[in-house]
Formats: sequence, C-alpha cells, structure tokens
Amino acid sequence: MWKIGNVKINNRIVFAPMAGISNESFRKIIKSMNPGLIYSEMISNMGIIYNSKNTIDMLKINDEEKSIIMQALLEKRNKQLKENRPAEPVNELLEKIIKK
Repeated sequence: MWKIGNVKINNRIVFAPMAGISNESFRKIIKSMNPGLIYSEMISNMGIIYNSKNTIDMLKINDEEKSIIMQALLEKRNKQLKENRPAEPVNELLEKIIKK
C-alpha cells in the first residue's frame, strides 16, 4: 500500500492514460484487473465550457471507480470566447455535470 497525500492506494499498479481509449467502459475492464490507480485521458476545459458531448462523456465515472485521477487541460480563453460567451468557472461546470 502507498499514499498520495492522505489517500491510500492498494497497490503500485497504475493504469496510464491513453487518448481516445481511456473511456468509462475501458476503465471498467481495467478495474477488473485490480490496479491501484487509474488515470483518465486529458480533458480540455474548453470542451467543458462549450458543453461538448464527447468531453462530457469522458467525465463520466461509474460507482466502482474509486481510485481514478481525472486530468484537466486548462487552456487560456481567447478574446472571442470572452466576448461571445460568459463562461462559468470550470469547477462549477464540473459539479453540475457530475451531479447529473
């Protein structure tokens, strides 16, 4: 057993992120192999701000996934985005998405 901060992790087997593959279904298969930790693929904040279905789907975590790390790519908002769409802070958007 090892820890990251105060989080205990059962073993040192870590499933690395793979773009386009690390979706909820694949992570469920990997979880059956009992890794200590699973990473999601990188998730863009712009996909969240624009409510991209593909991005929202990548955020889905099933009840069996307890040792998962979600990675976020925080891109700078450009001038056009600021003028055309008032964006909520990403953490507020994530809370809304996760509660659905």
